[in-house]
Amino acid sequence: MKNILLTSCILACSATLSHAQITLTAATMNPIVGNSFSTINCDTSAANLKLSIFAADTGANHVWNYTSLTSISLDTALEVTCASTPNCSLFLSATNMAAKTLSSSAYVYSIINSDSVSTTGYYASATQNAILTNPMKQLKYPFSFRDSFTDAYAGSITFDPGLGTGPITAHESGNLHVVCDGWGILKIPTNVDSNTVRIHGTQTFIDSASIFGSPVAITVAINTFQWYMLNYHSPVMSVTFTDQIAGPGTPIHIKTVSYARKYPVGISNVAMLENSLQLFPNPASDQLNVQFDVANSTKVRIALIDLLGREVAVMANAEFQGQQQISCNTNGLSKGMYIVRLQSEGETVNRKVTIQ
Repeated sequence: MKNILLTSCILACSATLSHAQITLTAATMNPIVGNSFSTINCDTSAANLKLSIFAADTGANHVWNYTSLTSISLDTALEVTCASTPNCSLFLSATNMAAKTLSSSAYVYSIINSDSVSTTGYYASATQNAILTNPMKQLKYPFSFRDSFTDAYAGSITFDPGLGTGPITAHESGNLHVVCDGWGILKIPTNVDSNTVRIHGTQTFIDSASIFGSPVAITVAINTFQWYMLNYHSPVMSVTFTDQIAGPGTPIHIKTVSYARKYPVGISNVAMLENSLQLFPNPASDQLNVQFDVANSTKVRIALIDLLGREVAVMANAEFQGQQQISCNTNGLSKGMYIVRLQSEGETVNRKVTIQ
């Protein structure tokens, strides 16, 4: 059964004589409309990716070294307003934010306040969604080392179990306990981040449904470890262990590991453009989105070129800095292969895209 992806949990901790104590607040950590965050998903088959390893890594002035992680895929989430999404009305009226997962076009919905962050559900399709009537509180501001809280939540989960029944709607109720259990230095393959804090979430829930006229219930326990740093409005690294501990099909064990794709100080704008450039959807039908990162304010020109070398559209020609997303209406273009050309600082980056 589908559990909600917790993408908006935001929290804090302390430091030594060489690092000042930090406390995460709404001002430094709440998601901002228009921001996008790319994450690298990792191979979880390694023997050292066990719950016991992560559970023991607690306390002050800790060094977490995960530089040996191996990447297998990339994903990006874009922060948007709830009102801009097609299914906002399904969720609690206080829901004001959503994170769109670009690889699947799923949305995770949240209530973002100055004193808390709560999840109200997700929507991938009419047959895969969760709508919480009692939202799951993931953060209370301010939050520091050794702070903790517990929250109960409930709602409905719609999914297709693949048993020939078609979509089923189950009732889900659970509890989430959150504690800031450590702070220190986090080492990942692309960065060394000082003054990070680790948040450990312990979640248990029961999904109850009727299948072929019989009541069925499963119990799931989830341990989530997430690292945060000031002013990066998304986890720097996430590790999740999901265990079905009761019900049909027990036991089931799933683990996921991902870390933020960030860039080292000093990387050139052109190198960052080339590394971060994403085109989606590809093939495109009525709209093409171009996403890229720029380290420092610089002029970027983006054009769409046909295979005869003709410039058929200029998508952007302006100064940019940070993570960006540009959209182009492709309804009037002929079907076929095109080149998206980014030009900056006298250099050019080309990528192919198909219009269908």
